[in-house]
Amino acid sequence: MPLLELLSSVSDEDLLALSRRNPGLKLERTAEGRLRLSPTGGESGRVRAEVLGQLYRWNEEKGLGVVFDATGFRLPDGAVFSPDAAFAP
Repeated sequence: MPLLELLSSVSDEDLLALSRRNPGLKLERTAEGRLRLSPTGGESGRVRAEVLGQLYRWNEEKGLGVVFDATGFRLPDGAVFSPDAAFAP
């Protein structure tokens, strides 16, 4: 995934503002405050949909938690990543 070389770290406010101004881009932030762009497109979208569908069906059968699509998660080290599919108990 490409990391952009910026003049300063990306804050929470910066990341939110950039995401709102660029709805077609999947933006993430590393623990060091670097901005990461995740590619999107036809094939990657198809694969994401397949994984999310399987995870959702599994959780419907098991009822163990909640399934999310590309939702931003803040990690303990300060990074903000948006996995294609996520499960939380």
